[in-house]
Amino acid sequence: MERGIKLSNLFDCERDIQIKTLAFSFLLIFSVGCFALPDCPKDQTKRYHNCYGTYTFPSGDKYVGEFKDGKENGQGTFTFADGEKYVGEFKDGKFHGQGTYTWPSGNKYVGEFKDDKKHGQGTLNFVSGKKFVGEFKDDKMYGQGTYTYANGSKYVGEFKDGKFHGQGTYTFADGRKYVGDHSQGLRHGQGTLTLSDGTKYVGRWISDKANGQFDITYSSGQRYVGRYSNNKKNGQGTYTWPNGQKYVGGFKDGKYDGWAKLTLANGTVKEGVWKENELVKSKETIERDEKIAKYKEKLRINPITGIFMSSEEKCVNAQIDGWNATDPNSYGTKYIDGKSYSKKELYLAYAWRQCKEK
Repeated sequence: MERGIKLSNLFDCERDIQIKTLAFSFLLIFSVGCFALPDCPKDQTKRYHNCYGTYTFPSGDKYVGEFKDGKENGQGTFTFADGEKYVGEFKDGKFHGQGTYTWPSGNKYVGEFKDDKKHGQGTLNFVSGKKFVGEFKDDKMYGQGTYTYANGSKYVGEFKDGKFHGQGTYTFADGRKYVGDHSQGLRHGQGTLTLSDGTKYVGRWISDKANGQFDITYSSGQRYVGRYSNNKKNGQGTYTWPNGQKYVGGFKDGKYDGWAKLTLANGTVKEGVWKENELVKSKETIERDEKIAKYKEKLRINPITGIFMSSEEKCVNAQIDGWNATDPNSYGTKYIDGKSYSKKELYLAYAWRQCKEK
């Protein structure tokens, strides 16, 4: 049954408000009391409208507060059967406006609600010591906010769907700090990670790992500029030392790998193929092997086994010098060491076999 303010009360209020000699503070208190909602019917089957009352649901949930058109509307307290509790504003039967929501665990949210969900500015405190202060949307952290961990770590920046997303600063409890892009709660995009000792990583991150081009300045003064993959140096890069030492070349899992050049502080150069920080084949050895390979290709002779050693190379070079020392304008038969050769290739083939047999 629809109930309004009693006529006698309304009359009293109207009469008293007209008494201009009353003190302002007394008038204000009296006026509020006059417009307080009446009690709702004891019979829960009756319509609750513009009244204040208690409604207990079959589930055991309970609401105490203001009603309008048969729905929770205005200030009230909703206690769930499982112990969860909401105290605050309602609209059309839903949490709407300022309110406080507590859980049996001790977690608590204080802030704005919309259509039964955390929505707007609010503070979420966890019994574990974690805390979020910022914006919510559809019951999730969304927009600008600050998330503080029990151990002292802190994230300040953008959120989306309850996770770090967008620009933000994450400060670790041990002093490390990351400033940059985030996605789905992880470092993702361009960012700078500064360690507690001052070492600074500037580059691109993918799913919380360093992946892409990086410029790293170490606290020791050393510096690396190059590719990173899965948090390790992988690909081409340049590593320099304060004393002038410099490495330029390939890396694999953080170690020298592939073709590279290492220049020591004293000027010594080590260039060639590296594997696990060791020079396994120098540039000089590679050039010698390539030269020998050219000899073999030119002579069209396949070696039986193995490769030329340095002594063999010298032997072949000596035979070539022997041919060239003869008349260069003669394209006919040549006599060398008492033997005749009609073509240079035949002579060199013979010379190569001789060298191999030594």
